[in-house]
Amino acid sequence: MELIFSTLQDAVSTDNEELCSRLTLTIRNLLQFFMITAPRHHGAAISSMPQMAAIFYNNCYYICHRLMLMPCGILKNVDKNSVKYANFRLILTDSLWKLREIAADMLEQTMRQSRRDVSALLAKDNLFVGVDDYESYDETKDVLNSGLMHIQSFSRLLKEVLSKMVYSYVMADITSFFLNSLAEVILRMEDIRSVDAEISSNMIDVLLTQLAPIFVVCLFLSKGDQKKHNILD
Repeated sequence: MELIFSTLQDAVSTDNEELCSRLTLTIRNLLQFFMITAPRHHGAAISSMPQMAAIFYNNCYYICHRLMLMPCGILKNVDKNSVKYANFRLILTDSLWKLREIAADMLEQTMRQSRRDVSALLAKDNLFVGVDDYESYDETKDVLNSGLMHIQSFSRLLKEVLSKMVYSYVMADITSFFLNSLAEVILRMEDIRSVDAEISSNMIDVLLTQLAPIFVVCLFLSKGDQKKHNILD
């Protein structure tokens, strides 16, 4: 960003229209270079590492924020009816939507990878069958705990990086997928014994209680007060 804005400062300062156009094109090419190469060369690492995906998402929105402030900052003394100003507006037109799209796409790739991991965890046959037996109970409990730890780990990696709203949506998506997958496992069963149903119900109830803290988001008010919102739907 420093390179982009130093180039932009040079473009604003010059009275040579040809040089200004070339510098503006350079800025546009730098942004396009980032948007093309970052997902291509780092896509695998970003999609497999939640914290890196969150940082990349924030970086894209930081660039968008800096670009949107151009009219109020570095361009505030440029005539809004001039060709120079129109050239700079093209940077905004071309870049803002693309940066946001790339940020969302890379975060979505990470979420898809997480959903695949959850599906692999729940691939065990007869997950809720015979849970009155100690061995079967422990195996089922291990599967549920693995899913819980996966979501909790995902939460810890994202909570300090993403904004509260984005974090909430991401975690709601992954947790909903986990719970829906459990529901599908149960609904696919042709029959279920009453004892299995009761024990499974208790296990899922405990799981929901353990998942609930993930969705408590603390909003710090201007006076330093803390207000907690539970967004678990």
